[in-house]
Amino acid sequence: FEEPYVHLARLSYIWRSDDEGPLIRVNGGLIKPIYTYNDATSSASLTFLERAAVVNVATSAFGGGAPRLGAELTFQDSDFLRSGDNLVLSAAYTGHVSARTSDIPDDSTADGTHLLGRVAYRLWSDNVSNIQIGASASRILSMGGGAGEGAARTLILQDRPEIRVDGNSLVTTGPLPASGGGLWGVEAAGNWRNVYFAAEYYEFGIERDTICGGCVIGGDPEFSGWYVESSWMLTGEAKIYQANAFNNGMATYANPQVRAPFALDSGGWGAWEIAARYSDLDLNSEPGARGTTCPVAGCVRGGEQKIFAIGLNWYMSDNIRFLFDYMFIHVDKLSGVGAQIGQDVSVVGTRFQFTN
Repeated sequence: FEEPYVHLARLSYIWRSDDEGPLIRVNGGLIKPIYTYNDATSSASLTFLERAAVVNVATSAFGGGAPRLGAELTFQDSDFLRSGDNLVLSAAYTGHVSARTSDIPDDSTADGTHLLGRVAYRLWSDNVSNIQIGASASRILSMGGGAGEGAARTLILQDRPEIRVDGNSLVTTGPLPASGGGLWGVEAAGNWRNVYFAAEYYEFGIERDTICGGCVIGGDPEFSGWYVESSWMLTGEAKIYQANAFNNGMATYANPQVRAPFALDSGGWGAWEIAARYSDLDLNSEPGARGTTCPVAGCVRGGEQKIFAIGLNWYMSDNIRFLFDYMFIHVDKLSGVGAQIGQDVSVVGTRFQFTN
């Protein structure tokens, strides 16, 4: 490798008085913090090929996403207030990314510092069905980058469509001179037997840098995004709720346990799941009307991306699955002079996945 790097390198201390008591974990080093529901869910257990676009923006631009130098404190306890509940509290301080990848924008946040975290609370459970709510938040403490005195430090909000074909982002704010920013969001997830659902909503705020030379004077832009997804296990299995985990999967769902693994000699056909998701990522801030220039100084025409996806998942066994997604992507985006430069794209994606 021309530029080898360490992906994750952390020291963990885990304390638990007994099997039923609270769990306290401290992580330090190159960490990927617990942050947002969809990002905390293991990539081996995602219902769709990729995470929702709004979650990728929330993590990559505000201290999560790629592993970073930092420290994290997590508390987890089941039956915390009453029987059947589950509480997870996690807070982290993060800094430099371990290495730049195609998912890290070319801005000043890769070397900045952040304070972020997630809280999740399972309201009810009967040991099969569950209902959970939660929230995540982040604050940029300092902007990084090697810009000289008087030069702008920038923040970029963007993400590729919810399939990784190439490095192009259909919606992007472009580099915004920024002195800081933050986000907040809420989540809900649950299952009723073999029916599963999840949803998240996030708002992003950018504190515009108006001191640097040549910066556009304008208000602080705000952006938002959300998604809702659901699935139905046709063969009757239920996704497995994880109250705790050694990785980031606390208070998330794992794959179902397959009742009849695929095997020609036994006639087993595995487990089958159908799913649907709708997501909306709005990176416009006072964009104005079509056919006009920006109505206010510093407006942002990053575009709005709406994606409707349907999926068919085949769990051949507890370790092998095949995913098939069809996505219709609609982008509404205005140019600087108000011309419509959005697009409609249909995508088919598949993945064969083995986990151990």
